[in-house]
Amino acid sequence: MSDKERLENLNPTIVDNQGNVTLKGDDYHWLMELAEKAEKFRKALEFYADESIYSAKNKERAEITLDYGEKARKALEG
Repeated sequence: MSDKERLENLNPTIVDNQGNVTLKGDDYHWLMELAEKAEKFRKALEFYADESIYSAKNKERAEITLDYGEKARKALEG
């Protein structure tokens, strides 16, 4: 099952009158792992979106340097 499918099928075990949700331990740990991955992706995107890393002394012939972080900045916006 893909992460998207698992998320769509996620069922809370308890929802109290204030909207707080209790999850199964496995589901909780899986969500925490996803959050950690998302944070790593965000940090990487922020790094590549930083225009200052593309100064003349840092330029290389890699495709990532050709767009000066444009793709990463777009991903961070949306």
